[in-house]
Amino acid sequence: MDNTTYNLKIIRSGSNRIELYKVSNYLIRKNGKSNNKQGRRGKNELESNKKIENSKRNRKTTLTNTRNNIIRLIKSNPDMNTFITLTFANEVDYKESKKLLNNFFNKLRRNNKDLKYLWVLEFGSKNGRLHYHILINLELPSNINFAKSRERKSKEHKQFENTFNKKYWNYGFVDIRNLDQEGNTNIALYVSCYIVKDLLDKQLEGYRIYGYSKKTLSKPTTTTQFDNRSIEELLKEFSNEYELKYTNNYNIGYLDKDNKEHKGTVTYLDLIKKRS
Repeated sequence: MDNTTYNLKIIRSGSNRIELYKVSNYLIRKNGKSNNKQGRRGKNELESNKKIENSKRNRKTTLTNTRNNIIRLIKSNPDMNTFITLTFANEVDYKESKKLLNNFFNKLRRNNKDLKYLWVLEFGSKNGRLHYHILINLELPSNINFAKSRERKSKEHKQFENTFNKKYWNYGFVDIRNLDQEGNTNIALYVSCYIVKDLLDKQLEGYRIYGYSKKTLSKPTTTTQFDNRSIEELLKEFSNEYELKYTNNYNIGYLDKDNKEHKGTVTYLDLIKKRS
């Protein structure tokens, strides 16, 4: 088997998560083309090549990929345990909001050279006003008992938010929460599910709906290879350290120039590291 095709893709998000895409009865070319030289150009990702018939479906695919990227980035950076929401007292447009957001990060970097962050844009459900959710590796004072996502804030917690707001934001309100890694993951799911569900009907051309510190954030890694092993054999390789959390199957394929259909099946496996 030449090294230009593969039937197994492995995505590692730090040491906490491994995703496997195992293809049956089909090969993917590493340059993005199908394994039939006369066939139509295939997708780089292991997903259906069925033609997308409308822009909303295309947008949903893009948002789903965004959701997956966000979760992978968060799982690759378990030290991002502080969750911040920035709102605006006055209505601002997207361009102005991004300028103010960048100023916020620039201020934080002055005392945090290794600052890690990931931000997600959200529109308010009542007034449609935009705001930002941020996961960040900002160390909070240990002498204050910071509330987690749904806990009531202490007086000291509120005072810290007021001081923080005046120093770094001051364009609206700040909500700061302390998360452990489990909370980190839950927030990722909350934000990513919002992206797919509620942004489908938004006109987002020219909008970046998420971003992150590219120089400091650890990135998930992707490898592709040809592998004859069965699903059971692949799972056995990782069974000592990881447990299977989710699995799914879907079809992929294309039509060649003679309108002949070439089909395969992808088995998706989501593995999470076992707790010691």
